[in-house]
Amino acid sequence: MRAVPFDPSKQELLGKPVSIIDGVGHIAASSSGRLVFVRPETGAEKLVLVTHQGKASTLIDELVTYGRPRFSPDGTRVATLVGVGTRGIFVYDVERGTRTRVTGVGRFSPKWTPDGKKIAFFSYREGTRDVFWKSADGTGEAESLLTREHRQWPSGWSPDGNWLAISELHPETGRDIWMLPVQGDRSPSPFLITDANERFSRFSPDGRFVAFVSDDSGRDEVFVLPFPGPGEKLTISPAGGTAPMWSRDGRQLFYRNGEQMLAVDITIIVGTSPERRATHSAARPSGGLQL
Repeated sequence: MRAVPFDPSKQELLGKPVSIIDGVGHIAASSSGRLVFVRPETGAEKLVLVTHQGKASTLIDELVTYGRPRFSPDGTRVATLVGVGTRGIFVYDVERGTRTRVTGVGRFSPKWTPDGKKIAFFSYREGTRDVFWKSADGTGEAESLLTREHRQWPSGWSPDGNWLAISELHPETGRDIWMLPVQGDRSPSPFLITDANERFSRFSPDGRFVAFVSDDSGRDEVFVLPFPGPGEKLTISPAGGTAPMWSRDGRQLFYRNGEQMLAVDITIIVGTSPERRATHSAARPSGGLQL
């Protein structure tokens, strides 16, 4: 937790942030200046896999605090944040039961490259979020992929590994989606910039579409757009949704709505003007098909 002096009349910061206490969350303040917070260390966790049928099994038995777990493309490893506060990224080998530290503290949002050889992540540097990638076995140094004025973090890879979807927080347009080519000069191009907040972008397995979340309607909803565009925007969630995830064959989209996990059947009719139809299947228990 950090604090910085602030002038409410001028709406300006008056100094640099200073550290108050580490390893805490869920902070609230009273009008008298008292703070209340939670120390996450008191609630250790396990990583649990839940099947389509709602059957749960423990994937990693070690009791620590996890965050943002992601399976490797071949399903044999899991990249996850471990610890609280300034977390680091670890890779767990599910079959061998071993773990490897990939990054030091202060690295977040791990995203596997499609070939499983590297992991993209963001790190705070000079008050901004810069995007890096590093070998998934923890060797070598992290390489910078993107440094910009505003905060950004990796969201998802194209299946060929040539594009990395980036979420950027802009003071005027909110959260926007950019596409970063990892080959060549690595100059990002805008994919979706509106007055609404767009995030959680995910490429379809064939690379032709991008699922994302937008609050353009006043609440979070899941949509799909063709890549690289332009094209018609398809509404996926009829009553709110977030955190979309494609099935491996691209025929379904999974997303969360409150405590439920829902699956949506996606039908692509190929023609001169493709029509995309979304059909909802039964709701899944919370946590279905995800860590």
